[in-house]
Amino acid sequence: MLNLGPPQIPVDGSKQCTKCDETKPLDGFTRDKRGKYGRHNWCKKCCDEYNRRRILNWEPSPIPVGAVIECPKCGETKPLDDFHRKRGGKYGRKERCKKCVREYSQADNGRYYRERGGKEKNRNRDLMKKYGITLEEYNERHEKQGGMCAMCREPETSMFKGTLRTLAVDHDKVTGIVRELLCLCCNIGIGMFNHDPHLLEAARQYMEKHNGVQKG
Repeated sequence: MLNLGPPQIPVDGSKQCTKCDETKPLDGFTRDKRGKYGRHNWCKKCCDEYNRRRILNWEPSPIPVGAVIECPKCGETKPLDDFHRKRGGKYGRKERCKKCVREYSQADNGRYYRERGGKEKNRNRDLMKKYGITLEEYNERHEKQGGMCAMCREPETSMFKGTLRTLAVDHDKVTGIVRELLCLCCNIGIGMFNHDPHLLEAARQYMEKHNGVQKG
């Protein structure tokens, strides 16, 4: 009957390497349940030397001039440049062409995004994580402000990747309490003044002092 119990350990706690014929402690061998005493037949030093030489002597298979691959997805035969590199693949390339890989990735990402609630669910999660409010509460504040910035009373005009930004959630940096919704410029502006009312008042007085003053 096959013995599935733990491997027997020699009295002296050593084993002979079948590669270099040296007797070494068991700690000098990697674990291998198929080997004697549950260790590899070669010592660690011999294994490392073998793997090092194998890597140094490895050479890729020669690629024929003008080699092409047929993509199993679209069925088209294309040059190697239309396939991503993959060590171990035919001619060192992946099976599917770049176009099919890209289309599959886009379709899969869209499915993954839709199954998790899409844009609204992600937006709700981000608002809860950053500010402790839901998307419904954000929309209520947005409607109450008429879609305008609470400071400059103007709508948001800045764009991000071709899309109009939403009003930013302004909150107290110390307490975390949400105040109101601001446009990007106003939100960045008070941030540059460290949300300090005294600095903002000083800036207002400075602008009024020099308002309309001409060089001369």
